[in-house]
Amino acid sequence: MYACELWKDLTPELHHELLEAVYLNNKKLYRNIVGQMAKNLRSRPERLLETPRTERHLLFQPILALPQFHLITQNILMDWLRHTQTPLLVHFLDALGIPHDGTGCTDTFPSQLDDSKLPAAVESLYASFPKDHVTLYLKTFDAVTGVDCPKLQELVTAKN
Repeated sequence: MYACELWKDLTPELHHELLEAVYLNNKKLYRNIVGQMAKNLRSRPERLLETPRTERHLLFQPILALPQFHLITQNILMDWLRHTQTPLLVHFLDALGIPHDGTGCTDTFPSQLDDSKLPAAVESLYASFPKDHVTLYLKTFDAVTGVDCPKLQELVTAKN
């Protein structure tokens, strides 16, 4: 699954939250996003920046779901997770026994997740964090880590 495929399922509020996090924490990425969106909306970046952010981000949502924006959406998701979802990342990796740097980042993932630990780890996440954040994180984890874990998809689907 590509990161852009996750975009179509986001609520407008969560979509705005992700882009707002990038706006606040990664100006270079945000300028790149605005530039790419301006091209697709046949507008100038300056004109888009005059639009209130909430409205601007709503304009971006259908465009970011397009396949050509896979890398940008992946960067948005990773930036949001790294800057605003550290407790969620740490909680999940700790529950699975995956070593990390204390902020939920790791250089390597196991090729497979421990199926015996996975249900409890997922259940614990849903009990401790907002449902939409957990679902997006787990789908992102599944999409970008390269870890083979069909059971993770089943668990997420069962929760939604």
